[in-house]
Amino acid sequence: MIHAYLNYPNPHLCVHGDPQCGQVGMHNKPNQRHVRLGLPTLSSGLETLIGLQFGSRSEINDVWIEADLDDVEFERACVALGVRRLAQRYGPFDGLAIETHCEGPSG
Repeated sequence: MIHAYLNYPNPHLCVHGDPQCGQVGMHNKPNQRHVRLGLPTLSSGLETLIGLQFGSRSEINDVWIEADLDDVEFERACVALGVRRLAQRYGPFDGLAIETHCEGPSG
């Protein structure tokens, strides 16, 4: 499982593989947005992510994405796919690289 933090309008995408990482949730705020990508909910989770609005106001400038697909590379690829689709509407996400903050316990 990975947790990915996506920020806008100063775009960055940071992946956390360690569930105990102190950074996970550090950006949580009231009404923080979260999207879950799981095996039974992958399609609907991606639709939710791709449908989000982003802007400079704090309530719409970021999202935490939790991907639990039993394969870290597949999880990263699904997060990247969602961000590429968002980039079609939000130019700052275009070509955004995935930064890895920490690896999971086995990685």
